[in-house]
Amino acid sequence: QLARTTLEVARSTKRNSESAVKVAEVEVSVVEARIERLILKAPGGWRVEQRLVEPGAGVAPGTTLLVLADLSAFEIEIPMAEDEIRSLATTPLRMQRVADDAELRGTITFVGAIPDPRTLRRRVVIRIPAEEMILEPPETGGGIEIRTVLEVADRSGGVRIPRRYLSQRLEQWLVKTQEGKTYVVTPVRFDDSAWIVLPGELPGGAVLVEP
Repeated sequence: QLARTTLEVARSTKRNSESAVKVAEVEVSVVEARIERLILKAPGGWRVEQRLVEPGAGVAPGTTLLVLADLSAFEIEIPMAEDEIRSLATTPLRMQRVADDAELRGTITFVGAIPDPRTLRRRVVIRIPAEEMILEPPETGGGIEIRTVLEVADRSGGVRIPRRYLSQRLEQWLVKTQEGKTYVVTPVRFDDSAWIVLPGELPGGAVLVEP
């Protein structure tokens, strides 16, 4: 009698286990079907920088799967003095890629309200769309070198122009713009590698070229 009872208990346990297995199989099938239809949304123009979970590994809700990098635009920060920031309102900020001297277009997205107590300069953030640049292999890991040029008016009313953009014809000092026009300027004083000149009829936003 004891053996029969033990057999029935074993059979009942087996049936319960088989039922539990079937329930688990159904749940797994449902989860797998959901995973197959699952769409992970990611911002356009972003790149996977790091994968934190191996394919096929189990994860819990809230687990970080990937580290993404936004390559839709690049940002550069420039500390600027007060007179430079004032010049931004009237004079375009020119940007060039050092590697090939290509002109870049960007947008000023932030100007700090409080200057650095040591340098007395405020932080200016410029955003450059990714389509402005084609990344070269050495730059993907080491960064991109960008040159910025801003013509800041002198207190005397002059502007600072690098010496290489100036030429002389008799007693006249001349500058040439990107449009091919030539303007007469009046030198005031020499400052390091540039002259402070009175611009005369030279437009404030003119882009100069070497003569």
